[in-house]
Amino acid sequence: MKIYKYGGNILKNETTRKSIYKHLKEDKEKKIIVVSAIKDTPYATDQLLNLIHHNTDYYMQERLLTTGEMISTFIICNELKNLYVNCDFLYPEEIGIEVIKEKEQTQITNLNPTIIEQKLKQCDLLICPGFTAIDQNHKIVSLNRGGSDLTAVLLAKMLNVSEVTFFKDVAGVSLCNPKYFSNNKILAHVGYDKMILFAKHGSNLLQLDALKKAKEYQIALRIKHFALCNEGTLIDEKKGDSSLSVNILNNKIYIDGFTNILFIKKILFENNIPYDLLLCLGETIEITTHHHNENEIFHIVCSSLFRS
Repeated sequence: MKIYKYGGNILKNETTRKSIYKHLKEDKEKKIIVVSAIKDTPYATDQLLNLIHHNTDYYMQERLLTTGEMISTFIICNELKNLYVNCDFLYPEEIGIEVIKEKEQTQITNLNPTIIEQKLKQCDLLICPGFTAIDQNHKIVSLNRGGSDLTAVLLAKMLNVSEVTFFKDVAGVSLCNPKYFSNNKILAHVGYDKMILFAKHGSNLLQLDALKKAKEYQIALRIKHFALCNEGTLIDEKKGDSSLSVNILNNKIYIDGFTNILFIKKILFENNIPYDLLLCLGETIEITTHHHNENEIFHIVCSSLFRS
């Protein structure tokens, strides 16, 4: 049994989806694929949020927010069936994830695999809408932003699967966001704690709640490029993790896994770059700026660190 997660960014292109389907057809092992809402469409999460205004009906909004994942599920299931793949899909009520949700806090109360196990006896592949659960009032609710990642981890726990693969448009966890700095390196192995730190400091590769649950359940995570035959990055209980990462969050730049504050102060001074505060907090250097120059600081730091 395998569990794969596909993000909305790689599902938005029909050519990309065909590449994914080819891989799924070649892999004969039974599997569940968790899908996000397809990006840059009218049913992407951000677009759905704009459809209702001044809404006071909590469950109406929650149901609307999870519509995008259900539409993705229908589209992908239909396209796979047209390719003669023996597949089926899950409605939110069939997934088996039960929660108590109050404001932004979500407590997992039950994971029930009954319907999934029944459906897997009849098909080779199940498509599961991510981001979706049932609450204490038996209503459909969301698992907070990025919650499709959490769906995949919870399914792994539910079905006793030891590893989840997340297919993305990047080759794995890199030293910094390739959107801002292309001269990058992919980390082959990162520990849960270090990846949780990266997520807290601006890395958006995996949802923070999903990482915390993966650590709690001891489920390994792997991030791979959807079209490359690479091993990607393995995330598990790595001891003595010295992984380095640089991230931006709001007006702060975080350098995790690096503590030479004098080196950072020197390169900022030599490049005449203003900033407000420079701190070393445990294994992280934090640079705060209100000069609207976060990207400039980020690029100088990355260029200096990864050249040295």
